[in-house]
Amino acid sequence: MTRPRLLPVQAFTLPETSRHYLRPADGGKQAQLMNYADVAPLLADVDWELHPGPLAPQGDSYVETREEFAIVGAARLPIVREACESGRYDAIVMLGGGDPGVTEAREIGQRYNVPVTGCAHAQMHLATMLGNKFSGADEIYGLWLSGNQLWGGGKFGEVFKAPDWNTPQFTITSSNVLSGSGGTTNGDFWLAGYGSNPGLFHYTASGLDASIPTTVNMNGVWRYEPTNEVWGAGSAGAVIHIRSDGGIERPDAGRGIYWLGVWGSSDTDVWLVGDDSGS
Repeated sequence: MTRPRLLPVQAFTLPETSRHYLRPADGGKQAQLMNYADVAPLLADVDWELHPGPLAPQGDSYVETREEFAIVGAARLPIVREACESGRYDAIVMLGGGDPGVTEAREIGQRYNVPVTGCAHAQMHLATMLGNKFSGADEIYGLWLSGNQLWGGGKFGEVFKAPDWNTPQFTITSSNVLSGSGGTTNGDFWLAGYGSNPGLFHYTASGLDASIPTTVNMNGVWRYEPTNEVWGAGSAGAVIHIRSDGGIERPDAGRGIYWLGVWGSSDTDVWLVGDDSGS
């Protein structure tokens, strides 16, 4: 019996010099395939290869805007067409969150009678087989409490409030929301924005009422409610301190450090966590 021939296609591959590179720059397909240990039993009886996808057409970082999402999708289509024309594969799996280019790739596959699917497409297909209702939270990067409410932020600057993870409550101008910090009051918190138009943003029940733009990505934010002071941390050593009187300080906490998060126990005891491999 002939074993099925499968081609997973990565969304894209960052340059090997990129500081955002998560997978090994070399090694076999098992090392290159994220979460391989989880899917290895499913691939045991399949002949498969792994295509690295196009060299990141959006630049030396991850997808941060809808425009970049579309650019990545378009860059994968020639790979799908070439694979279908080769006659070497029985099916193609498009890897990557959000399924960039999957709808168009499926159209190409139909011409050659080669099934094409993607992560989200397959997940939703299975969900509809298991029940008549389902919901999903696509790439929620951070969760925080504000009073007795649970909030979350993710890509495209969208901010959600539980239990509705399908419809954003509002959107900030940054590409992504990485974290938030609230307090005892419902709907009163600060956000850290990453990507285009980065910065710190303050939200209240009346809506967004303050924003502090930055020139670098902000990865973490922490609010000390008793004195209403706020700390933000980001790339290139960026640290922002919003005092209780509204004044803003930008202490020098290490220019070459990529700060990932901030937390404290009081207004005079604040901790940062970061990566000193570059800015």
